[in-house]
Amino acid sequence: MQKNMKPKIFTLLIVFIASSELFAFTVDNLSYSILGGDSVKVSQSYMTTDATMGDIVIPATVSYGEQTYRVVETGSFFACQKITSVTLPNSIITIGEGSFNGCTNMTTINIPNNVRTIKSDAFRDCWSLQTITISNNVTSIGDYAFTNCTNLVSITIGDSVKNIGQKAFTGCTKIDSVVWNAKNCENYASGFYPSVTKFIIGEGVEIIPLGLCGGLSGLDTIVIPNSVEYIGNYAFRSCTGLSSITIGTNVDSIGENVFQNCTSLASVEWNARHCVDFNDNASSKPFSALANTITSFTFGNEVEYVPAYLCKGLNKIDTIYFPNS
Repeated sequence: MQKNMKPKIFTLLIVFIASSELFAFTVDNLSYSILGGDSVKVSQSYMTTDATMGDIVIPATVSYGEQTYRVVETGSFFACQKITSVTLPNSIITIGEGSFNGCTNMTTINIPNNVRTIKSDAFRDCWSLQTITISNNVTSIGDYAFTNCTNLVSITIGDSVKNIGQKAFTGCTKIDSVVWNAKNCENYASGFYPSVTKFIIGEGVEIIPLGLCGGLSGLDTIVIPNSVEYIGNYAFRSCTGLSSITIGTNVDSIGENVFQNCTSLASVEWNARHCVDFNDNASSKPFSALANTITSFTFGNEVEYVPAYLCKGLNKIDTIYFPNS
């Protein structure tokens, strides 16, 4: 007797590949990828000719078909040596990974106020850039973001920056002036070259991160503003040209080896009202390695408490005056 034959069932598996960039279109020699909703990323068009490069102005909105899109992110303009300047609209929120990497003739670019993130390699090898101002809403600067910007001479860090990635300024050998306004930078994994001779810590800064000025041998003087509450470990280590420093009124804690190898530091103005005590060990005491260099130690009029071991071993100081406070 023939067995009942069961029909074979075939399952058709349909796989949808999702992408954050749905499709691209080109308008006025710029390409756009839809990120979702009415937001797009702008990139260099592969149809672009040398004649259409030079000074680029990116629009805040672009129309395609019956839809108007907001331009919120930059994509790749990689190694476009014909670009000389870029004007970004305030609609930009993200400067994408490697956006202008290798644009060696780009001399100027603005960072709009609404930018939140500068991703890794964004301006790497932009040899002709001379100044950069990181706007106050930027919170993150990625790894190698400005690596090998060899003609960059000044940079301003905005007050909202919390993270600066690895080697963000490696190869920026001509930076002379830094204005640091980051209030609470939590992760600083970069560093500046000893070419820096002027380092301004802005009013409003609350934390000086680990190693911020480490190795800047060209610095002569540093003023810690009254807003600073904490100075991180090694913040000024090996600033061998540093001759004077002013400590602000609100500093209440100082990390380890902050002034290690500051072999020229002769003058300290201490205004901290009530800094916590230090331990009697070399790494804790901020000036312990400078016994034979510091000759002047002045307490400001608002000082209420002198921390334990603050001046221990500073045998070149002749006179100390304590204020009425």
